Amino acid sequence: MRRILLIALIAGTTACTFTPTELRQTGDKHTYRSERSPRDAAQCLARNAEAYEPAERKLHGEWRDGLSAGSVEVLVRSTVTTFVVADVSPMGTGSAITVWQNPVMVYQDLHAMMIKGC
Repeated sequence: MRRILLIALIAGTTACTFTPTELRQTGDKHTYRSERSPRDAAQCLARNAEAYEPAERKLHGEWRDGLSAGSVEVLVRSTVTTFVVADVSPMGTGSAITVWQNPVMVYQDLHAMMIKGC
């Protein structure tokens, strides 16, 4: 019986786990604009994710060079899964922000909280 419960728990956790590439393909997509540079906006998004209070587990926001020139990628994770991937690209004097959110996560307002003040 314990073995069946362990297998079910692992299967349930794995079903909700997405890689950044998978999130870009299947995640809920939201787009925003920012007056900040891509790097400043990305840092803001990561900070806001880490300050997200409803999370049962501490969220970790990290940013790194993006897929295209001048862009920055933001990943928001817990110890178990990736919740959000954001691409922040130069647009005029500011940035274009595209956020893909895990479609099965309970924190449906995380993307909106991340963008506040950014």
